[in-house]
Amino acid sequence: MLLSTLVTVPFSSDSIFLPQRSQSFLHKEHYDKVCNRQWISKNYFKLSSLKSYCTILKSKNMRPLITIVGMGPGVSQAVAEKFGQEGYQIAMIARNSEKLQIFKDALAEKGLTAEPFSADAGDAGSLQEAFEAIRSKMGDTSVLLYNAAVLKRKSLIEENMHTLTEDFKVNVGGALEAVKAVIPAMQANGEGTLLFTGGGLSLNPSPLYGSLAVGKAGMRNLVGSLFAHFKNTPIKIATVTVAGIVTMKSERHNPAAIAEEFWKLHQTPKEELKFEVVY
Repeated sequence: MLLSTLVTVPFSSDSIFLPQRSQSFLHKEHYDKVCNRQWISKNYFKLSSLKSYCTILKSKNMRPLITIVGMGPGVSQAVAEKFGQEGYQIAMIARNSEKLQIFKDALAEKGLTAEPFSADAGDAGSLQEAFEAIRSKMGDTSVLLYNAAVLKRKSLIEENMHTLTEDFKVNVGGALEAVKAVIPAMQANGEGTLLFTGGGLSLNPSPLYGSLAVGKAGMRNLVGSLFAHFKNTPIKIATVTVAGIVTMKSERHNPAAIAEEFWKLHQTPKEELKFEVVY
């Protein structure tokens, strides 16, 4: 780094030296290099100035990002609209790229910024590639919503080891992979929210939805375990256990109402947050 390429930006009584680019220090490359990677040189600026710089940069130039795994109509779309209206960018993950483009266009019509990323929630490698692409194109994930699940009407006794395991990869395994993909940046940034769609089947199993009931029980346990693991960190973790059938006509269990519950959890102070809301 050459002194001829540096510019001094004053904050309070301190100063910070940063690369000169595009006649503005409020630039995504600066945020990624300086704030996310903690690129600190004792010869050029003080840590107090770095914190001020990152705070101002994030508030003025970096819109927060929600990543939704399992994008589709209903809850995912409602959450995308809610967070988008609150100023968030939206990264959408699902298998079908054509349907993702439809959601992108629909959100754009409402003035919301969304980008599609095709991946299989039951494939760890596929998910990892999607999250790498998201970070490269849109930045760090501030909020994660995991809403992927294998929905089918089939009794547990009709399942076998293979089908149950394959479903579990999507219903639970993908959630863990998604968490592992976003948690390092959240920890580095000192904030982040992990949200999960739970189901009443985790509390009251139905013989008609055997694999899904097992998956939702696993999801509930996963969230509880993550909640305990990150208890002494700034990371917020919670699930909305939807104890009812989600339909547009339902007064309580409609997608928009459930999206509001997720927003409330995100807004709840960490010290007041419980790992589960049964709704």
